[in-house]
Amino acid sequence: MDISDSYSFSAPAEVVFSVMTDPHRAARWMPPDVTIESVGVDHLHIRTGQGVQRYQIAMAPTDLHLRWQALDAPPLHGTVSVVDAPAGSSRLYVVVTVPEGGSDRAATDEELIRAFLVKAVRGLGSEVNDNFNPG
Repeated sequence: MDISDSYSFSAPAEVVFSVMTDPHRAARWMPPDVTIESVGVDHLHIRTGQGVQRYQIAMAPTDLHLRWQALDAPPLHGTVSVVDAPAGSSRLYVVVTVPEGGSDRAATDEELIRAFLVKAVRGLGSEVNDNFNPG
């Protein structure tokens, strides 16, 4: 099952992508119960209340595109792209692919993932505004 959404930012796409992919800034925009540890150029460990999940990532900075794949169960994977929009703004597109696992489980996974995305994007927007707007 694919979970997809898009979000608007009042900053250029390059700024949003830079803030989103900077591991030193991640702690400032991720939800409080999530920490990210960079492990080499193409691997991350993400810690939550449920434990540690390992991810492989592939970035295409010139295309403002990020692809990720969980290395542990559940085998989530997805993409994030940022594109320029009118008036110096941008739009972030997210797709998360969740393995099918029964209707009740899939519905719960979708709710949790959507709630996480809302929190993360809200935090990212705040961090982008702090870095983009003088103040």
